Amino acid sequence: DCNIKATLTCDEVWPGTSDLVCECASAAASGSEDAPSTSGPTNSESTTCTGLSGVKATCSDNGCKVLAGGMTGRTCSEYCAQSGFGCAGAWEEVANDCNIKATLTCDEVWPGTSDLICECERAMAAAPSEATVAVPLSSAWVHYEGYNCFGGHGAIGVPNKNPIPGDHFLPTCKEACEAEPECEGIVMVRETQPYKCWLVKDLNPMACLKNTDYDLWQVVPASPSEDHVEVPAVIASPTPAPSATNPEGVSCAGLPSVKATCSDNGCKVLAGGMTGRTCSEYCAQSGFGCAGAWEEVANDCNIKATLTCNEVWPGTSDIICECETAMAAAPS
Repeated sequence: DCNIKATLTCDEVWPGTSDLVCECASAAASGSEDAPSTSGPTNSESTTCTGLSGVKATCSDNGCKVLAGGMTGRTCSEYCAQSGFGCAGAWEEVANDCNIKATLTCDEVWPGTSDLICECERAMAAAPSEATVAVPLSSAWVHYEGYNCFGGHGAIGVPNKNPIPGDHFLPTCKEACEAEPECEGIVMVRETQPYKCWLVKDLNPMACLKNTDYDLWQVVPASPSEDHVEVPAVIASPTPAPSATNPEGVSCAGLPSVKATCSDNGCKVLAGGMTGRTCSEYCAQSGFGCAGAWEEVANDCNIKATLTCNEVWPGTSDIICECETAMAAAPS
């Protein structure tokens, strides 16, 4: 991946590896006054976004702003993270082109559309942390609170060690990772120890599930010339920004069987596996209360009929459920 393990010079070889992260410059610096000039929009940071998936049209000269297909129920944050990028902007297009119809947030879904204009950026800016700590190389770890990383969500399990046998405390889990050449991080259930210890590799924290009951610890090697490394004390799961539709910044991350996300905070979803089940049961499964229930039109977020939270819709396997972070207690 693009995570840095060690810094080399441009003329240095790293023994025993078949791949390196290389950054190229568009032209060698010289004192010549005849260097070619460019016209059109510039890209001062030389950022390019090659390799983005599902591109139907390119809307910027650096390839970072694209009309992306396959976006039903998906956000631009999810789209960019799939290729290891952060999201810089999101829009609904006019007619399968680069003309903008409406401006969205990076975490917002546009119901009933299969394509969005997404602008990606090379690196997601990390949320500012309150403190950093200097740690020796043997214990250089970054703690991502609430992050759960596994196959298809920001990591791959280390074969036969996902989890490792037995139940473990955090220090022994870290030791197991340090002894495994492929290991780039560990995942454990927060505040439940001893318990299972999952070793993971091919780690991309920005693509992991967030606001879960699990925590990620990522190994952060320094270059051979360093005897310590500065790392954030804790990186917490991001809190959704308040918006017109989500004024309190509430998040319902981690809901199961989500076929489509129908709100920017992830609390209103098209849920699968709902044959004979109510939205109250669905939300309660994840520790939430139910705020609303609907039958959808055609596997999307469009509403066909309004239900009560305790009502079943006969003959369907999916329902739109809106969960809330706390169940209101019945009046006594």
